[in-house]
Amino acid sequence: YLRPVRRVLAADAALCAASGTLMVAGAGPLADLAGLDGGGPVAAIGAFLVVLGVDLALLSRAGDRAVQRLTPWSAAGDVAWVVASLAVAALADLSGAGRVLVVLQAAAVAGVAVAKLVTHRRSGGGRISA
Repeated sequence: YLRPVRRVLAADAALCAASGTLMVAGAGPLADLAGLDGGGPVAAIGAFLVVLGVDLALLSRAGDRAVQRLTPWSAAGDVAWVVASLAVAALADLSGAGRVLVVLQAAAVAGVAVAKLVTHRRSGGGRISA
């Protein structure tokens, strides 16, 4: 009954790991595109995403109780990421392309949060079956 939730978590894990790896590897060019001075912040965010991807992969394989309890928290983290990203897009000194990239990734993360919540709810929400 949790298979859809686990698939969403696994997909999120893969997306985080892949995008994080790309950000670390291409920190300099991505920083230039975004109008940032140096790739340090991009590489740091990328490294965080790689670690997050590993954590999400572990969660996708965890016991039913952990998946049921932690999926809403994972979605809440996604919502916090979206809010922070939109604040960065609005307030940070970014190029136009940088703003677009930040908003697009925020939209993708919002979609993942919705998918987590929808599949969690359809799986029985917080109820744990014996």
